[in-house]
Amino acid sequence: FDPAPAFDPAPVLDPTPVAGPAGPSRAVTLVVHVNPADLAHGAGGDQPRLGALARSHLTTLLAGCGKVTVKPVIDPMAVTVSTSTVPPPGMRERVEFRNPTVAVPFSTRASNGRHVDLDHTIPLPDGPTTEPNLGPLDRRAHRWKTHTTCQLDQVRNGTFRWTTPARQVFWVTPYGTYAADPGTSPPTPQPPRTPAQQATDLINRARQAVQRAQKSTPTSQSGLSSQSGSSRQPERSAGVIPDTRARDKFPDLH
Repeated sequence: FDPAPAFDPAPVLDPTPVAGPAGPSRAVTLVVHVNPADLAHGAGGDQPRLGALARSHLTTLLAGCGKVTVKPVIDPMAVTVSTSTVPPPGMRERVEFRNPTVAVPFSTRASNGRHVDLDHTIPLPDGPTTEPNLGPLDRRAHRWKTHTTCQLDQVRNGTFRWTTPARQVFWVTPYGTYAADPGTSPPTPQPPRTPAQQATDLINRARQAVQRAQKSTPTSQSGLSSQSGSSRQPERSAGVIPDTRARDKFPDLH
């Protein structure tokens, strides 16, 4: 009988890089956004999960890799055209880098996640397979676009305008969601509406609808009558409107 081994806490990982692995290892993809200005000033670019990286840090990270594959530089705003109805891998990568999240108002879902398709903004066969006509949509948003009266337009490469059946307009960009066209610069995105704010919006819209209906309804003249032989109406006390309906219906109350 072997007693259970003593509890061994998780070891502390040593950040010091080691030599290349002796055996096969799992492939890891490191995406680094680099521009000439970064390289000119000694920076190594920016990695979404690790933050700002110096060139020396990149060298340290790559030193422990047994095999390093350098892929071609991806320009997210490049425009290419494909004759296929299915976007090729390079085109898909550019669209996913251009729009990190799905092109749905206030969504934070990653564009390269599961059940996310590249939707043709202008449907086939009228719309070509090209980056300015492609946008990442999850299955629910794709069905919403296809089977409802909402309208989706891609006014610029990566900028989408949603118009809901209630005529609400949302502008979805790589930087967030806005109520008006933000242009090409990344302004401060609108925070999502809280449930209390959404309920207040519904109440205000209902009040506005009632006010519009009251203004559009003409005043009824059926209850106004003049006495025979005289056009003068009986004098009434200010602020008091006599109501004879209750007296006729309930005579005992008067």
